[in-house]
Amino acid sequence: MRSSIEPIEPIEPAGPVTVSPWTVKVAAGSLFFLGVTAVGGGAEMWLYPHGNDFVPGEWLHDLPLIDTWRLPGLVLGVGLGLGSLITAFGLLRRPRWRRLAPVERLTGRHWSWAATGLSGIALGGWILLEVVLLPQRSMIEVLYGALAAGLVGLCSTASLRRSLALPSDRDVVSDPPARGR
Repeated sequence: MRSSIEPIEPIEPAGPVTVSPWTVKVAAGSLFFLGVTAVGGGAEMWLYPHGNDFVPGEWLHDLPLIDTWRLPGLVLGVGLGLGSLITAFGLLRRPRWRRLAPVERLTGRHWSWAATGLSGIALGGWILLEVVLLPQRSMIEVLYGALAAGLVGLCSTASLRRSLALPSDRDVVSDPPARGR
């Protein structure tokens, strides 16, 4: 007796399966950590504009151009926080966004490569401003300073650059033209 069930043929993947190198995973994890903590810190500054135990209001007296923590909280939460989370998403998922195409044309890499480097530079600038303007030092500044240097350093690694490189036009194989009748 024959069975009426036919064997199922395996489905071929649509394209080559690529595994991200460890540098992409470390950069994305670092950006996720930075994003979550910066959003939290920015929200705290926004909710307590005149200070609390972590950002004392007395420090505001010596800071130029600001009289509450709201503007620094906005920069920290939206700029470093959300910006880092979007960049981590870009590293892992590689979405192609039309508005960022000029960055990709300029660098020859996915926009998340440049955004990772810029996140590291922005974090380094934030920490430098803290060291210059705030009266108290903490180990958190050392941690985030190292994180900033790490993000910039990861951008210079060959594996991250190669992983985020865009294919050149000559490397792209197009589908064969459809046959007419």
